[in-house]
Amino acid sequence: MSVEENSIRKIEEEKKLLRSESEHIEKEEKESETKLSEETAKEITSVINTQRIEHSNPIHIPIKSIRTTKIEVMKDEYITEMPSVKAENNTKPILIWSYPQQRKMNKVEVNTVMPKTIPDEMKSAEKQRDIITSSDILRETRHITKQEPVKEVPAMNSFNTEQYATVSIPSKLESIGLKQFKPIISKVTVVDDVAKIDTTIDKESEKSLESKAMVSGSINTSDNDNDNYNDREIFEWLESEVLPFKNLGAIRTSPNRPICLILLKGPDESYIHTISLICRELYRIVKGGKPEPRWLSAGSKEEIEEHMKADNKIFVIDDTEYELLPDFSTKRSADLLDRVKESKLFDRLNELFSQDYGFIIFHIPKWADKFAELLNSQVDNFIPKIINLRPTKYMSNEMKKLVARICWGFVEVSNKGSNFDEIFSNAEKSYYDALGEVSRNVELKHYVNPDENAGFEHESLKLITVKALATELKREVIELLKEGIIETEYNINSGRADIYVKPKNRFIEIETLYGTEDPITKLDKVTLNKYKGMNANVDIVLLGLHILLYARDLYKLKKLYEREYNMTVNFYTINVKECRLVSIKELHGILKLYKLGI
Repeated sequence: MSVEENSIRKIEEEKKLLRSESEHIEKEEKESETKLSEETAKEITSVINTQRIEHSNPIHIPIKSIRTTKIEVMKDEYITEMPSVKAENNTKPILIWSYPQQRKMNKVEVNTVMPKTIPDEMKSAEKQRDIITSSDILRETRHITKQEPVKEVPAMNSFNTEQYATVSIPSKLESIGLKQFKPIISKVTVVDDVAKIDTTIDKESEKSLESKAMVSGSINTSDNDNDNYNDREIFEWLESEVLPFKNLGAIRTSPNRPICLILLKGPDESYIHTISLICRELYRIVKGGKPEPRWLSAGSKEEIEEHMKADNKIFVIDDTEYELLPDFSTKRSADLLDRVKESKLFDRLNELFSQDYGFIIFHIPKWADKFAELLNSQVDNFIPKIINLRPTKYMSNEMKKLVARICWGFVEVSNKGSNFDEIFSNAEKSYYDALGEVSRNVELKHYVNPDENAGFEHESLKLITVKALATELKREVIELLKEGIIETEYNINSGRADIYVKPKNRFIEIETLYGTEDPITKLDKVTLNKYKGMNANVDIVLLGLHILLYARDLYKLKKLYEREYNMTVNFYTINVKECRLVSIKELHGILKLYKLGI
């Protein structure tokens, strides 16, 4: 081999050796860098706090410019809190956005000079909660503490009302089967303004509530299972919370003297016919018979000034346009000529001191309070009673119908009326139509013994009650009367029971209360007195309106006979449409149920 070839070979061997040494050096440098990166990651893990920063302002962290390592950040992951580092005022801060700003970052430069020790408070905090380790940020393949996933909250504009909407039913109503009812809210539109929440009541569901309550209530028509209720509260609630008037009880409790009523006429509602009918019923109870009506409106100035009186009358001054009574705004000479003179008005009111039971009703669209103040200041000492009636609550159209139907035997009410007066008067008309229809049942009347001292309403209600009892017994009414299972005008002690159901030893009394002067005294001294000493169960059937007017006193009488004579006295109203009895318990449940849907 030539000298030249040897020289070339030596040079190549030297190059190869140099290349090997260079590769070894590069490998050592890479290993050193990797080791440094791992140490850096471990130190970062120990100081990063896992708690999310509550605000979204950027964090400015000055970083000392030393040898750095580029670190990859996982997509959609965000630094929640930065570690403590040594800072110099002359360094340029790195802008890092905290959660929930959601600013995506591809690379972050992190100072490799990190604290060598972990503070004690960080160690204790690390034991108490899950942490986000550096592996979440640096994509290191190592075990990390798993966080609980955040539960998503449904967007309000896609809120599933069928899944989440519920109806809260008081426990006291559970006994009438309210758990079976479906929610009556069919649509809920969620908006920013709570006042603009639009709720739509499912009319079919709302109408079905009453029938379901009635069906469940009619399974057990006795009030003996009323232990879960406070009887006193139920009766008081029926008298004070159902009819939509404040101070209505003052009319009922008034002695047999003339009464002056001031009734406010609302802009979209009317109650004057309702109050007139209630006054008629009270007059029939106290005095018997019917009062003489007198209804005056515009153009009746002279008659009001000369002939206004309450004696055995219902005298209505229907000044809906405010053209008759004294004006409390601007007085013009033209107006004064058409209006009732105050002196004449006071003269007629002063005459009430010697008049019999009756009513004067002032129906005023405005200034009702000021008119009441005027009368109280001028003639209060000479008028037996002045009552300022005020509507107390708004009622939906369905609630108006229900209250009217309850007052008049649960009759069907037409859809012609919109205000309470029209609905209430329509129900009263339907009630008397139903009584007339049952009174024309020749065969039923043949087998039911009459009470020669009773009136049309009493005898008609007796016929409907007999049919209702047959429905409870699930037999034909004529067969039950023929077999003597149901007897009418049944002789007991020194009197007679209107109806007697032999298999149940059940006595039933029909009471219209008309002509009794004091209905509670009549029930005590006449109706219930004949059952003393019998330990009997006596059910008394009343018109719904009368129950609402006298509920408190009916409760007191019930408790008196329970305590003193060991008698069970229950009160019912009648459903003339379905020919069945409705207990106080069921009546309360139906009304409460409807109030939940108003």
